[in-house]
This record gives sequence, structure tokens and C-alpha cells, in this order.
Amino acid sequence: LIDFMRAALAPRGVIVEPEGHMVADKRADITISVPGHKIPVELKRDYHVDVWGAAETQLDRLYTRDPEASGYGIYCVLWFGSKRGSKMASHPTGKSAPKSAAEMEAMLIELVPADKRARIAIVVVDVSGTTA
Repeated sequence: LIDFMRAALAPRGVIVEPEGHMVADKRADITISVPGHKIPVELKRDYHVDVWGAAETQLDRLYTRDPEASGYGIYCVLWFGSKRGSKMASHPTGKSAPKSAAEMEAMLIELVPADKRARIAIVVVDVSGTTA
């Protein structure tokens, strides 16, 4: 993923780094930056135990606070669908498990507080290799 992003963004002067350094000696999974500005990216698999809360507990609480991030960040979940190796964690409000990447994305967006939705982007990437 980082190699693809670097190839596309380097000609525009954008730096993409794994394990990017953030404020308070924290490290985001990926940082995308230009001088003075940085966007942290937190990645999770759809079956990660913290998938439903990491946008808030990791991305927002730890990484968007960086002065160069100015409150912005991207939460990216990789959707494995039927190829998922483990059971998906239960939704925090008891909703049924999503049946598609798009449904999971909508459910994750609903969990982001309304006042933060303009600064925290949620993206679910279908890596299942299947088409609907």
C-alpha cells in the first residue's frame, strides 16, 4: 500500500512513511505529509478486536492531536469478507455484522462523533477479491 501511495504522491512532493512519528512519541501506521502538514492513517483488519473503536481511541486520541495534523486523520479498514480468518468483533451497539465493505464503512462513520466527521475520514477497502 505504501509503495503504491509513494509512487502516486511523490511527484507532487508528498511524503508517505510507514510508522510515522507523531506527538508524544506515538507512531501512526502511515503518515502522509508535506512540510508543515501531516495526515496520520490508522489501519485495521475488519476482524481486529478494536476495529469499531480505533478511530476514536487510537487515531483521534493519539494521532490527530499532533500539531501538524491539526485534528485530521484517516481511519482505513481492510475488508476481507468471506476470506476473513477470524470472527469479526461485535458492534458496540449490538448491530448485526456488516455484510459488505460499504456497509461496514457506513457503520464506522456513524460511530464517529458528528462534530469530528469533517476531520476524520473513514475508508473501508475491499481486499476480499470478490465482486458484488
